Amino acid sequence: MLFRSVSQSRYPEEGENVTFTTVNDKRITKPKTGSITIHIGSGVKEERPTVEFDIKVDGKQYSGVTFSIADRTENEDPILVGEPFLKKLNAVIDVNKNSKPSEPNTP
Repeated sequence: MLFRSVSQSRYPEEGENVTFTTVNDKRITKPKTGSITIHIGSGVKEERPTVEFDIKVDGKQYSGVTFSIADRTENEDPILVGEPFLKKLNAVIDVNKNSKPSEPNTP
């Protein structure tokens, strides 16, 4: 999820547009495709709108990938990848390893 914040006072109904800002300050408007309830701790739940993007990972194109929109300005990680998409990637996660991807090489 590349998204920093939702710039609306309410979440739209399915099919309506949701506008949000990416971590690099690009404003995007996309149709809401659904919603998801996230358990954020201590019994607190938060409903978030979802949108779909076509993305490319390691040169392979994935269409209609669902992302939930949330304000992550206070979070260490600007993006979280969910289990359904990890399964599409056939990714193996080592829960004993505590590392982050390396920064891209810059000239």
